[in-house]
Amino acid sequence: TSRLNITYSVVEYEADEFRTGDITAVCKLVEEKLDEYAVLAKIIIYSSSIVTT
Repeated sequence: TSRLNITYSVVEYEADEFRTGDITAVCKLVEEKLDEYAVLAKIIIYSSSIVTT
Protein backbone atom coordinates (compact mmCIF):
# COMPACT_ATOMS: atom_id res chain seq x y z
CA THR A 1 0.00 0.00 0.00
CA SER A 2 1.07 3.58 -0.51
CA ARG A 3 -0.68 4.81 2.65
CA LEU A 4 1.79 5.93 5.29
CA ASN A 5 -0.35 4.88 8.25
CA ILE A 6 -0.66 1.20 7.21
CA THR A 7 1.99 -1.42 7.86
CA TYR A 8 2.03 -5.05 6.83
CA SER A 9 4.22 -7.64 8.50
CA VAL A 10 4.67 -11.37 8.92
CA VAL A 11 5.39 -12.73 12.37
CA GLU A 12 6.83 -16.21 12.81
CA TYR A 13 6.48 -18.24 15.99
CA GLU A 14 7.09 -21.77 17.26
CA ALA A 15 4.11 -24.04 16.59
CA ASP A 16 3.25 -26.76 19.07
CA GLU A 17 1.55 -30.11 18.65
CA PHE A 18 -1.85 -28.87 19.85
CA ARG A 19 -1.69 -25.51 18.04
CA THR A 20 -2.31 -23.59 21.26
CA GLY A 21 0.73 -21.50 20.37
CA ASP A 22 -1.28 -19.89 17.56
CA ILE A 23 -3.66 -18.14 19.92
CA THR A 24 -0.93 -17.29 22.41
CA ALA A 25 1.27 -15.75 19.70
CA VAL A 26 -1.59 -13.63 18.33
CA CYS A 27 -2.65 -12.42 21.78
CA LYS A 28 0.92 -11.48 22.67
CA LEU A 29 1.41 -9.60 19.40
CA VAL A 30 -1.87 -7.69 19.78
CA GLU A 31 -0.98 -6.71 23.36
CA GLU A 32 2.43 -5.43 22.22
CA LYS A 33 0.96 -3.44 19.34
CA LEU A 34 -1.80 -1.93 21.49
CA ASP A 35 0.88 -0.71 23.91
CA GLU A 36 2.92 0.65 21.00
CA TYR A 37 0.21 2.64 19.18
CA ALA A 38 -2.39 5.24 20.07
CA VAL A 39 -5.68 4.30 21.72
CA LEU A 40 -7.68 4.73 18.51
CA ALA A 41 -5.39 2.47 16.45
CA LYS A 42 -6.92 -0.49 14.63
CA ILE A 43 -5.37 -3.93 14.26
CA ILE A 44 -6.45 -6.38 11.57
CA ILE A 45 -5.21 -9.96 11.66
CA TYR A 46 -5.23 -12.18 8.59
CA SER A 47 -4.76 -15.93 8.89
CA SER A 48 -4.43 -18.70 6.33
CA SER A 49 -6.42 -21.08 8.53
CA ILE A 50 -8.99 -21.15 11.29
CA VAL A 51 -8.84 -23.96 13.84
CA THR A 52 -12.14 -24.84 15.47
CA THR A 53 -12.83 -27.28 18.27
